Amino acid sequence: YHNRLNKRANFIKWALPGIKVGHCSFPADDHSDTFLFLTNTTSMAQLFEETLQNFNRLYLRKAHVHHYTNVDGFSIDGFTEARETLVDMLNKYVVCSQEIDIPRLKVV
Repeated sequence: YHNRLNKRANFIKWALPGIKVGHCSFPADDHSDTFLFLTNTTSMAQLFEETLQNFNRLYLRKAHVHHYTNVDGFSIDGFTEARETLVDMLNKYVVCSQEIDIPRLKVV
């Protein structure tokens, strides 16, 4: 499973592989098995970009907006705020995914 995901997702180059699953030999007392699942979430930028594109396309046409504006207490500004939050998160992931060139010590 994780090999297929690594091929499909656009993980940053310096933190591969994207997923690691481990089985614990000594599970907790009340469980028969214990697993540890770690995932590299640096591929989130790709998901956020696609979500932002879909949101922009739908919001430009005001598609489905009426479902939310008919709810008491909901303001149309909620869409703008949600979009800004998504853009902010996307930008943070993009910054974190950039390669860092760390000079290595030279051993003579």
